[in-house]
Amino acid sequence: MRRALLSYRSLVSLSRKSTSEYLLYNPRSHIETNTLFFNEINFLNERRFSYAAKLKCETSTIPIIQNQDVEILPHLPVPQLNNTLSKYLRSVKPLLTESEFEKTLSVVKSFGADNGIGPKLQRLLEARAKTCDNWLSDWWLRSAYLEYRSPVLIFSSPGFVFPIQNFSSPEDQYRCAAKLIYGALQFKNSLDTKTIKLDRTGKNPLDMSQYNNVFGTNRTPRKSCDELKYHPNSQHFVIAYKNYFFKVPAYSNDHKILEPNEILKQIKYLVGKTSGLSGIPVGLLTSEHRDTWSNVYQFFGKDKVNASSLKVLEEALFLVSIDRTNRPLKNPKGTTTITDVEDLSLSEKQTISALQMLHGNRTNSGNRWNDKTIQFIIGSDGEWGITYEHSPADGTPVANLMDFCVNNMSTSDSLLTDFSQGPLAYTPTRLEFNIDQQAVDAIAIANDNLGKLIDDLDMACFTFKKYGVSFIKSCSFSPDSFIQMAIQSAFHRVHGIPGAHYESASTRIYLNGRTETIRSCSSEALKFSDSLNSSAISSRVKYETMKEAIEGHKNYATEAVRGYGVDRHLLGLKLIAKDNRMEIPELFTDLGYTKSTHFRLSTSQISSVNQAFVCYGPVVPNGYGCCYNPRSHDISFGLSVFNSSKETNAEQFKISLQEVLLEMQKVAAQNSPSKL
Repeated sequence: MRRALLSYRSLVSLSRKSTSEYLLYNPRSHIETNTLFFNEINFLNERRFSYAAKLKCETSTIPIIQNQDVEILPHLPVPQLNNTLSKYLRSVKPLLTESEFEKTLSVVKSFGADNGIGPKLQRLLEARAKTCDNWLSDWWLRSAYLEYRSPVLIFSSPGFVFPIQNFSSPEDQYRCAAKLIYGALQFKNSLDTKTIKLDRTGKNPLDMSQYNNVFGTNRTPRKSCDELKYHPNSQHFVIAYKNYFFKVPAYSNDHKILEPNEILKQIKYLVGKTSGLSGIPVGLLTSEHRDTWSNVYQFFGKDKVNASSLKVLEEALFLVSIDRTNRPLKNPKGTTTITDVEDLSLSEKQTISALQMLHGNRTNSGNRWNDKTIQFIIGSDGEWGITYEHSPADGTPVANLMDFCVNNMSTSDSLLTDFSQGPLAYTPTRLEFNIDQQAVDAIAIANDNLGKLIDDLDMACFTFKKYGVSFIKSCSFSPDSFIQMAIQSAFHRVHGIPGAHYESASTRIYLNGRTETIRSCSSEALKFSDSLNSSAISSRVKYETMKEAIEGHKNYATEAVRGYGVDRHLLGLKLIAKDNRMEIPELFTDLGYTKSTHFRLSTSQISSVNQAFVCYGPVVPNGYGCCYNPRSHDISFGLSVFNSSKETNAEQFKISLQEVLLEMQKVAAQNSPSKL
């Protein structure tokens, strides 16, 4: 056995035996694997269903914040079958030829007929719903997340990019980390004391249970299906620095949150203790295919020293990665722009920061523990943010945590004094690992696999500065629907065809609600895209088609947040068929279904008052990831593609999106009754 004091350079030069037990994941095979994440039904293969078939509605073991007004939160409804099938047909029509649509129409009619399989499955699903607080939540957690086998990095775990900072020295980086930690602990305290403000949509309260799933949560690798473990009462967090991990107390002996000054002292202490050293990147193991990591985890944890360190990591409230300077971007892009639409210098920094949040950009990829729900990341050049493991919570609780921390940085700054004064009240404890040859080989393989994924991901992030929510609202349009139509039109302009288009909608108006899909590709959206791209069509006609498309999206979105979308209901019908060992209906193998769930556009709005945004990888090989944050006078975007796809290009899509946004502004300004 050898202690983890070997240098990273020494590690990668060690023998790399070909170990088929660990090579379960070939990064270049994501043509098959990364189509799974949001493609809720296609990814549920026979092996996964063999597990899901055993599931019943269960009482959640998740520690839940008591929902204020919990008694008035309704249960997620099961939509009427005919309504779902009608919406489904409307959503697939723009993606199919006339003959393809006729075939799909026949399949749907057979499925929904009185003597068809659809009504029988509907009755079974309705019966399940009567025994559950939420008929979908357990299924969704396991099928969409815990049974998902590809790496959580890029494919599943989003990155939150905070407003870019200016660090003039390492001390600025350490001070930022101390203030961020202090803010996170304050936010945690508001959850513990139940003083956090209740989320609402209008006057209606939203389910708050996800908030208490954020701190102290860890996704433990298991064969076929991972396990979430919750430690909300944990008393420590972990700092990662130069691939070393340090246990740091979160509270003083009298149970008070450590002051920023004390946190800063501890950061400086561990920095000093690792001067001239670089740890073996054990954290790379958490970037692997989940079954590969599960195999390694089993033998790695048999060692008592390793088991003790793993326990500290898994029980930590959160992890804080203090990163080293990034390597230069390989083949940097981002040199093309439309005049005065974006700040190129800012866009480059935002893109670098997004890559650092998603995968560590090689230099810092081992300075992570990707099983943790919350990883705060503070780079050396002003980049900072969060990588979060998606399974226990959706974006809103994490976005609110982000805003709380960012907005309280100045308050925390006033509490920082000269960190060099006085002794340490508490001493960070470095976690030790025994690294044998088997572990060395596994880490080296993980490093190679992640490197291929990193090379395959391309991003183009920017803040569109010509207008934002204020202008869109002045034209009496829904800002989200307006932006969604811009994204679909940009895709159509680049590819000449409409693209299956996913937008996430929150269903937290219901008890234990998660999400529903908004299908943003519609016949109205296609008609608008065609008109916008035609010089022969008048501005007024373009405006009318734009208005119709935006209104259509808004109506669908309204239904989706109420639980009356298409995708979750169809997922439930397919799962209930498997649960009852019934044959999977033709509906789910029909071309209309496979085309409409191959989401070439995976999009989401995560709002923040700050110039921040969220990013993630595409969910299909020839697709785009597109997350955005609309503010009053600008819109920040995080765009992603895979370099291995010959069909997609992040820069090209960025330019197309900018062009469409400018043209929509012009059309709206010329024709709408502005309120400004």
